[in-house]
Amino acid sequence: MSYQKGSDPITPSDISQDGSQGYMQNPVQPGNSIYAQNTSQAGNPGYGQNLSAPGNPGYGQNPSWSANPGYAKNQAQMGNGFYGDKQAPSYPYQVQPGPFIQPAPKKKRFAGPFFIGLGSGILLAGIIFMVILVRNPIFSTLSQSGGLTVEEGAEMIQKTDVLVRYIDEMFYTDVDNSQILDGAYHGAINGLNDKYASYFNQKEYTDYMESASGNYVGIGVTVSLAEEEGGAMVEDVNPMGGAFEAGIQVGDRIVKADDADLTGLTLDQIVSHIRGDEGTSVEVTFIRDGQPQTVSIVRRQLESITVRSGMLPGNIGYLSLAGFEGTTTGQFQTALEDLKNQGMKAMVLDLRDNPGGRVDVVTAIADEMMDAGMITYIEDKTGYRENFYSSDNRSFDMPLVVLVNENSASASELLSGALQARGFAKLVGTTTFGKGIVQTTVPLYDASAVKLTTARYYLPDGRCIHGEGVQPDYVVELPENETLNTLRGLESIPDLRRDTQLQKALELLGVDPAQIINQLEDAS
Repeated sequence: MSYQKGSDPITPSDISQDGSQGYMQNPVQPGNSIYAQNTSQAGNPGYGQNLSAPGNPGYGQNPSWSANPGYAKNQAQMGNGFYGDKQAPSYPYQVQPGPFIQPAPKKKRFAGPFFIGLGSGILLAGIIFMVILVRNPIFSTLSQSGGLTVEEGAEMIQKTDVLVRYIDEMFYTDVDNSQILDGAYHGAINGLNDKYASYFNQKEYTDYMESASGNYVGIGVTVSLAEEEGGAMVEDVNPMGGAFEAGIQVGDRIVKADDADLTGLTLDQIVSHIRGDEGTSVEVTFIRDGQPQTVSIVRRQLESITVRSGMLPGNIGYLSLAGFEGTTTGQFQTALEDLKNQGMKAMVLDLRDNPGGRVDVVTAIADEMMDAGMITYIEDKTGYRENFYSSDNRSFDMPLVVLVNENSASASELLSGALQARGFAKLVGTTTFGKGIVQTTVPLYDASAVKLTTARYYLPDGRCIHGEGVQPDYVVELPENETLNTLRGLESIPDLRRDTQLQKALELLGVDPAQIINQLEDAS
């Protein structure tokens, strides 16, 4: 599977420093007890056990809590408990995630003290994410200020506790605690209103990492998010996968996986429903020509096919990249060497409909194409900058034309833009998508993870193309109703007779496309 066009992260392959795998393995500073062990001031057993001011039995122990003027008004007097004048100001930033975010054993009813702990745990999830952002060594170059204040943390805990109590008292069915917690973690990231940011639970993170590696268990389709209608649009079908055997085609829109309605879900969530264990089956419902069809497909181990290649007349090599996944570099190197062995004299690199991928993969391919110099640099909100360079070990020393379109995004824009800026290629097609921001994925202690937008990237000439895209040297539109998928189908090379962008590329490389088209027409 792949991700929504433009949504594939540019993710540094080494997401931590000095061997640290994240905040939970790089504990709090010496001498600072974690919240779970040092819950409050000396002599005060803590908010979770000392529920209210002296003399008040506490809303948690008072059956008529809903009729009580409210813990929000009758609580936290100065000098009492956690919220008064004795709290440590550094509390929100020195919390090490601990038992508070572990799913509690399922109970049909919630006791008062238990609710307080659960409410605190749910709320601490949001605080923990903020702690990770501003305190994790991985983000040492980001702002050292900000995050939640003590007052904001207290308000969040109070309000969340109220919500959880209402769920327990009023919701019409029992609720699995783990679902509440999982929803809280997803909600913390959804609150950023960033379509590229995500929280992954354990299963979602496993699926996500499989996609990035290029080796996965699935049905064998590459999809993008059908934003207007909902569900997933099939962009490519792996000929070795079960979807191909079941008759799924490019352009089909997948709307259900077993009993799960996929419309309205994010692409990451859609992928998690379609994926599953090797050897298991999934019933997939898709829409073709307005008609729903349902097929049963057995999941199997597959390798993403992201590289296609072939030889055009005039010894012009054609090489297409569909993404930048873990298997792409090896496939690219093999295809490039094969074209050279066939006597290639120039090449067309097709990055149309390429949604992006991993930064380590795209920079490795850029290094194959360019001599020593800058590939790109990224810069965060504090101005911290990280440079990526190509070496002088290898470079492509033949004429090169790159094809791009409005669906070329993220890492494909980085590669095409760098080749253009450094003078290694001319670009043909239409303006690219315009995603010039970087996502960093951070694994958490419980095998879940969070993906956040952390920086912008810039081309070697200083251009930031976010929201702007890369402008081709030669603007060429495809004929009406033609797409890369309709031009290529299951073939490696698009139909030159209808592909006006490929025709322009050949013209720039010194080949008369009209002559080749005549030869193709005569042969047919």
